[in-house]
Amino acid sequence: MKQAWTPDARGPRDNRRGAPDSRPVLITIIGRQWLQDDPPSQIKVVTEGVCALENGETVLTYQESEASGLGQTKTTLTLHNDESVSMLREGDHAMRMDFRPGARHITNMTTPYGSLSMGLFTSAVSSTRDENGGRVRITYAMDAHMAKALNTKLDISYRYV
Repeated sequence: MKQAWTPDARGPRDNRRGAPDSRPVLITIIGRQWLQDDPPSQIKVVTEGVCALENGETVLTYQESEASGLGQTKTTLTLHNDESVSMLREGDHAMRMDFRPGARHITNMTTPYGSLSMGLFTSAVSSTRDENGGRVRITYAMDAHMAKALNTKLDISYRYV
């Protein structure tokens, strides 16, 4: 992270997650996906969530929307101090994804229709935060069962409410 967590004068923290430093946030997720030279498709989702500081790391938690195609799934993003990001999904679509620039991660996604093994190769991760919120950017390629890699860019911003 570029800057340390700093409390501000907006009053007491929201304590929905049980962590003393949790606060409600408005999260905007812009996802772009494309295959090889195809033009990217884009989805934008705005949702409410919670941001907490746990063991010196920023943790964002939110409920996925039906627009994302993930149904009843809770997503937790952990922004690690080493500039890597972990994404844990629990519910209808359960999986864990670890994003480290230059690293490949193998994961399994469990859905109501069965399980799928996927490979992720992360090319870039960046994150910043300040007294108003922060932003995370992740660029990765995902492949499954010998299919062409699906390239993805996620731009996730959050602001305290």
